[in-house]
Amino acid sequence: MHPLKRTGSRRPLLLVVLVALTSVLAPGRLLGQVGGEGCTADHDEPGAPLETLTDLRAEIDKMLVITNRALLAVYGNDARLARFQFRQFRNSWHRADALIAALYPERCTALDLEAGRAEVALLYQDPEDIDTARSALQALSEDLSEIALDPATRMRDEEEGE
Repeated sequence: MHPLKRTGSRRPLLLVVLVALTSVLAPGRLLGQVGGEGCTADHDEPGAPLETLTDLRAEIDKMLVITNRALLAVYGNDARLARFQFRQFRNSWHRADALIAALYPERCTALDLEAGRAEVALLYQDPEDIDTARSALQALSEDLSEIALDPATRMRDEEEGE
Protein backbone atom coordinates (compact mmCIF):
# COMPACT_ATOMS: atom_id res chain seq x y z
CA MET A 1 0.00 0.00 0.00
CA HIS A 2 1.26 3.45 -0.92
CA PRO A 3 2.01 5.51 2.24
CA LEU A 4 -0.34 8.33 1.15
CA LYS A 5 -3.27 5.98 0.58
CA ARG A 6 -3.77 5.02 4.22
CA THR A 7 -7.14 6.06 5.51
CA GLY A 8 -7.07 8.58 8.27
CA SER A 9 -3.49 9.52 7.47
CA ARG A 10 -2.35 13.10 7.83
CA ARG A 11 0.39 12.65 5.27
CA PRO A 12 -1.50 14.29 2.37
CA LEU A 13 -2.05 17.39 4.51
CA LEU A 14 1.59 17.34 5.56
CA LEU A 15 2.64 17.04 1.91
CA VAL A 16 0.55 20.07 0.94
CA VAL A 17 2.08 22.09 3.79
CA LEU A 18 5.60 21.03 2.75
CA VAL A 19 4.98 21.96 -0.89
CA ALA A 20 3.58 25.33 0.18
CA LEU A 21 6.63 26.00 2.36
CA THR A 22 8.98 24.86 -0.41
CA SER A 23 7.29 27.17 -2.89
CA VAL A 24 7.78 30.12 -0.55
CA LEU A 25 11.30 29.31 0.63
CA ALA A 26 12.69 27.78 -2.59
CA PRO A 27 10.34 28.38 -5.51
CA GLY A 28 12.52 26.55 -8.04
CA ARG A 29 12.23 23.21 -6.25
CA LEU A 30 8.73 22.29 -7.37
CA LEU A 31 8.10 19.56 -9.94
CA GLY A 32 11.31 17.75 -9.07
CA GLN A 33 13.58 20.68 -9.81
CA VAL A 34 16.97 21.01 -8.20
CA GLY A 35 17.81 24.62 -9.00
CA GLY A 36 16.69 27.54 -6.88
CA GLU A 37 16.49 30.03 -9.73
CA GLY A 38 12.93 29.93 -11.03
CA CYS A 39 11.89 27.34 -13.58
CA THR A 40 15.13 26.04 -15.02
CA ALA A 41 16.58 22.72 -13.92
CA ASP A 42 17.80 19.43 -15.26
CA HIS A 43 14.99 16.91 -15.65
CA ASP A 44 14.88 13.19 -16.17
CA GLU A 45 11.79 13.55 -18.35
CA PRO A 46 11.81 12.40 -21.97
CA GLY A 47 12.38 14.96 -24.69
CA ALA A 48 15.07 17.50 -25.26
CA PRO A 49 14.69 21.09 -24.03
CA LEU A 50 13.30 23.53 -26.57
CA GLU A 51 15.66 25.89 -28.35
CA THR A 52 13.60 28.02 -30.75
CA LEU A 53 10.63 30.30 -30.35
CA THR A 54 8.76 28.35 -33.01
CA ASP A 55 9.20 25.19 -30.96
CA LEU A 56 8.18 27.05 -27.80
CA ARG A 57 4.99 28.38 -29.39
CA ALA A 58 4.07 24.87 -30.53
CA GLU A 59 4.78 23.46 -27.05
CA ILE A 60 2.74 26.22 -25.38
CA ASP A 61 -0.16 25.45 -27.70
CA LYS A 62 0.20 21.77 -26.78
CA MET A 63 0.28 22.62 -23.05
CA LEU A 64 -2.85 24.72 -23.46
CA VAL A 65 -4.71 21.85 -25.11
CA ILE A 66 -3.56 19.45 -22.39
CA THR A 67 -4.43 21.88 -19.59
CA ASN A 68 -7.89 22.49 -21.03
CA ARG A 69 -8.48 18.74 -21.34
CA ALA A 70 -7.41 18.33 -17.71
CA LEU A 71 -9.81 21.12 -16.74
CA LEU A 72 -12.66 19.41 -18.54
CA ALA A 73 -11.82 16.19 -16.73
CA VAL A 74 -11.74 17.98 -13.37
CA TYR A 75 -15.07 19.68 -14.05
CA GLY A 76 -16.47 16.24 -14.94
CA ASN A 77 -15.00 14.80 -11.71
CA ASP A 78 -12.87 12.36 -13.72
CA ALA A 79 -9.73 12.37 -11.57
CA ARG A 80 -8.13 9.50 -13.51
CA LEU A 81 -8.25 11.43 -16.80
CA ALA A 82 -7.15 14.65 -15.07
CA ARG A 83 -4.08 12.83 -13.64
CA PHE A 84 -3.25 11.42 -17.08
CA GLN A 85 -3.53 14.85 -18.70
CA PHE A 86 -1.45 16.48 -15.97
CA ARG A 87 1.36 13.97 -16.47
CA GLN A 88 1.41 14.92 -20.15
CA PHE A 89 1.48 18.60 -19.19
CA ARG A 90 4.39 17.97 -16.82
CA ASN A 91 6.45 16.38 -19.62
CA SER A 92 5.82 19.38 -21.89
CA TRP A 93 6.53 21.80 -19.05
CA HIS A 94 9.92 20.20 -18.42
CA ARG A 95 10.79 20.65 -22.10
CA ALA A 96 9.72 24.31 -22.20
CA ASP A 97 10.51 25.73 -18.77
CA ALA A 98 14.07 26.90 -19.48
CA LEU A 99 13.02 28.90 -22.54
CA ILE A 100 9.96 30.28 -20.73
CA ALA A 101 12.20 31.29 -17.82
CA ALA A 102 14.56 33.11 -20.19
CA LEU A 103 11.76 34.98 -22.00
CA TYR A 104 9.28 35.45 -19.14
CA PRO A 105 11.17 35.34 -15.82
CA GLU A 106 8.42 37.29 -14.06
CA ARG A 107 5.78 34.68 -14.97
CA CYS A 108 7.87 31.57 -14.50
CA THR A 109 7.61 31.44 -10.71
CA ALA A 110 3.81 31.75 -10.82
CA LEU A 111 3.58 29.03 -13.48
CA ASP A 112 5.86 26.80 -11.44
CA LEU A 113 3.80 27.35 -8.29
CA GLU A 114 0.50 26.54 -10.02
CA ALA A 115 2.00 23.46 -11.68
CA GLY A 116 3.20 22.32 -8.25
CA ARG A 117 -0.24 22.89 -6.73
CA ALA A 118 -1.90 20.89 -9.51
CA GLU A 119 0.68 18.13 -9.14
CA VAL A 120 0.09 17.74 -5.41
CA ALA A 121 -3.70 17.96 -5.79
CA LEU A 122 -3.89 15.34 -8.55
CA LEU A 123 -0.96 13.01 -7.96
CA TYR A 124 -0.28 13.03 -4.22
CA GLN A 125 -3.70 13.34 -2.57
CA ASP A 126 -6.10 10.50 -1.88
CA PRO A 127 -8.76 11.35 -2.70
CA GLU A 128 -7.64 13.98 -5.18
CA ASP A 129 -8.17 17.61 -4.20
CA ILE A 130 -10.38 18.52 -7.14
CA ASP A 131 -10.98 22.14 -6.04
CA THR A 132 -7.27 22.92 -5.75
CA ALA A 133 -6.57 21.13 -9.04
CA ARG A 134 -9.31 23.15 -10.75
CA SER A 135 -7.98 26.51 -9.55
CA ALA A 136 -4.35 25.62 -10.33
CA LEU A 137 -5.18 24.32 -13.82
CA GLN A 138 -7.29 27.40 -14.51
CA ALA A 139 -4.40 29.67 -13.49
CA LEU A 140 -1.99 27.66 -15.66
CA SER A 141 -4.33 27.93 -18.63
CA GLU A 142 -4.71 31.70 -18.18
CA ASP A 143 -0.97 32.30 -17.78
CA LEU A 144 -0.07 30.14 -20.77
CA SER A 145 -2.74 31.88 -22.86
CA GLU A 146 -1.23 35.27 -22.04
CA ILE A 147 2.21 34.05 -23.10
CA ALA A 148 0.80 32.54 -26.31
CA LEU A 149 -0.94 35.81 -27.18
CA ASP A 150 1.94 38.09 -26.17
CA PRO A 151 2.68 40.42 -29.14
CA ALA A 152 6.38 40.45 -28.25
CA THR A 153 6.55 36.68 -28.65
CA ARG A 154 4.78 36.89 -31.98
CA MET A 155 7.20 39.59 -33.19
CA ARG A 156 10.21 37.57 -31.98
CA ASP A 157 8.75 34.50 -33.67
CA GLU A 158 8.37 36.36 -36.98
CA GLU A 159 11.93 37.75 -36.73
CA GLU A 160 13.24 34.23 -36.12
CA GLY A 161 11.50 32.99 -39.27
CA GLU A 162 13.18 35.59 -41.50
